[in-house]
Amino acid sequence: MGKIQNELKTILKSLESMSKKVEKLLGQTDPVKAAAPAKKAAAKKPAAKKPAAKKAVAKKPAAKKAVAKKPAAAKKETVKVSAAKVSAAAGTVIDTVLNAVKSSKAGIKIAELKTKTGIGGRQLSNALYKLTKRNLIKTTDRGIYTAV
Repeated sequence: MGKIQNELKTILKSLESMSKKVEKLLGQTDPVKAAAPAKKAAAKKPAAKKPAAKKAVAKKPAAKKAVAKKPAAAKKETVKVSAAKVSAAAGTVIDTVLNAVKSSKAGIKIAELKTKTGIGGRQLSNALYKLTKRNLIKTTDRGIYTAV
C-alpha cells in the first residue's frame, strides 16, 4: 500500500507541473485566449442563475399537467357517486367504508373496498385508520378488515 501511495503522489506532482507548463504556453501563444478562460468562468456564474429561471418555467408545465388531470378526477367522482348509492347512500367516506366492512361477514380486503366503495387509496387508508382507532372495525390479517 505504501508503494502505491508514493507512486500516486509522484504522478500527481508530475501532472500538476505539466498543467502549469501548459498554462504558461497558452499564455505565451495568445494573450487573448489566456484572458478568455477568465471570461468563460465569469459567464458560468450567470449560467448557474439561468437554471433557476428554467425551474420556474418548468413549474408552469407541471401546472398544465394538473389541469389535464382534472377530467380524470371528474370521472372518479362519478364512480364515487354510483358506489355511494350502492352502499346504502352513506353520507361520509367513513360511513361508506364502515357499511362496506359490516356487509362482509368474513372480512373484506382493501382491493375489494376500493372497488365496492369507489374511494381512492389514500382516502380509504385514512378512513380505515380512523375506524380502527374508534374501535368500530379491526384488522384480522394484513389488509383484511372486519366489523367489531
